[in-house]
Amino acid sequence: MIAVLLLAFYLVCSVFTDGGGYLSTDTGGKVATLDAMAERGDLRPDLGYWAESVDPDGSLYPMYGTLDIDGQWVNATSLPMIYLALPLYRWGGYELALLVPMLGGVASAWAAGRIARQLLAGRPRAEVVRRSALSMAAIGSATPVAIYALDLWEHTLGLALMLWAMSFVLDLTRRSSVVHGIGAGLAFGAAATMRQEALVYGAVAGVIVVGLGLRRRSVSALVPALGMAASTVAMLAAGVALEVVAMGSSLRTGRTTGTASSSGGKAMLRLHEAVVTLGSIDRLPLVPAFLLVGVLITGFALLTAEGGRAPLGAGDDRATARNTGAWAVRGGLLVALVYLLLIAGFAVGGLSFVSGLLLASPIAGLGLVLGLRRTGLQLAWAMAVVPLPMIWLTQYTGGAGPQWGGRYLLASGALLATIGLVELDRVPRHAGRGLLVLSAVITLLGVAWLGQRSSGFANATADLAERPEPVLIFDDPHAARESGPVARNEQWFAATGDESRREAGAAVSALGYESFGFVSYQASVLDGDAQAERSYDERVATLTASFEGFHVVGSDRIPLLPGVELEVITFARP
Repeated sequence: MIAVLLLAFYLVCSVFTDGGGYLSTDTGGKVATLDAMAERGDLRPDLGYWAESVDPDGSLYPMYGTLDIDGQWVNATSLPMIYLALPLYRWGGYELALLVPMLGGVASAWAAGRIARQLLAGRPRAEVVRRSALSMAAIGSATPVAIYALDLWEHTLGLALMLWAMSFVLDLTRRSSVVHGIGAGLAFGAAATMRQEALVYGAVAGVIVVGLGLRRRSVSALVPALGMAASTVAMLAAGVALEVVAMGSSLRTGRTTGTASSSGGKAMLRLHEAVVTLGSIDRLPLVPAFLLVGVLITGFALLTAEGGRAPLGAGDDRATARNTGAWAVRGGLLVALVYLLLIAGFAVGGLSFVSGLLLASPIAGLGLVLGLRRTGLQLAWAMAVVPLPMIWLTQYTGGAGPQWGGRYLLASGALLATIGLVELDRVPRHAGRGLLVLSAVITLLGVAWLGQRSSGFANATADLAERPEPVLIFDDPHAARESGPVARNEQWFAATGDESRREAGAAVSALGYESFGFVSYQASVLDGDAQAERSYDERVATLTASFEGFHVVGSDRIPLLPGVELEVITFARP
């Protein structure tokens, strides 16, 4: 019943989003790929390129990250989810294809419910049933899982597989089972074909499984670890084979090795993005972001100080209990202050991404500080927390801000939130209920932000497609990829920098066109703003120097998001 209700919740929330805009530019590339496949009726992830004759190396390709692989122009970052969604896309377009991430969200919540039952082993049956049901409902509807279930990205599928794998690992704590070892390996391997951080979680879980076998002091107890390793490798090999058959080359392997080779670079940027994805927002510099995370974790620690509202025994010191309650109140006030400031910022500056795991999922904060306090939770806590440093060292840099709840850390967030839900009675009753309500409010704000963002980009894309210029040149290749299928079907280029813009102008001339539009992100301004006019004049001067033989004949602004517009400057030959 909870699974059905979660699916219904996702369907209702999807009504408030627009299928022409997405949570991320990555999604735009996937939807464009689905559209190309559906149009041709084949399984090739080839977007084609309208200007290949004048730009054979694709340096001006409008969509960021597009690769020329054996003659195919590929923008998909992984193939499994695309093939799962393709039949639905052919039958009902983007809206029907959303069932894939929605079902991934349901599967993630189901796995969280199973993990909750494992962590509650030994407690009364009624409590187990109640807590596991709460975990399933809350993980599915009041954490970042709900946001990613509303966008055609593979995050919920990868998360579901990782959570089920972790559940199988927890099974191994009770008895040595080859079946559970193989199941964990298959799940981690399948997740890694879509989410590269699954390799880190799988490696940590593998070490845990080996440790469990060594603790039992039996050679046969190590067999589950061998089964887990072999099945993981088998799934990774299957993923590579799928890519080779579809494209003639392995896309995922190149992405993984490229990320591994750059791990550890840009130390200060990685440190800042680690703090942001843990519990801050991208707008804050490193020091304020670090302080915000420190205040938030301190608040959770005080809120859960020494047992919260757990019953006192006859010999307990009542003064100590009162003191503990006072610290819990202070912790609750600290946590409430952080979220009050966050929501106030939304009220003043408009909705935006909540990048930090702990900010987007307050219940996960409870799990972070409570996971080490009970023996039965420590293994799950370790699977959630130990992988974090390696993920921060290997995640793509430059993308920490535009994500919800730390998308590379979704497995940690869901597992920590499950621990927090299991241990919810360790905080005062009103505080526990307040955190649940706060989690739901933050998630609904995320749904509202996704609705605003998708509508803004969908409307802007429609306006761009109706422009009179025969060619549009984008200053940012991410901007064109936001348009998904439209970018594939329009005559668009992307050119960043003087040299690239000169190439684009030459390509327009070689194609025989006499005009084009140059598109860039700009802050919204009021008419008559002298500083904005000077800035515009400087941009025009710079662009005119790059686009030799063309001059400006007009400009327009297209609304995008609060405070942001798309500026289109039209160039033509004299």
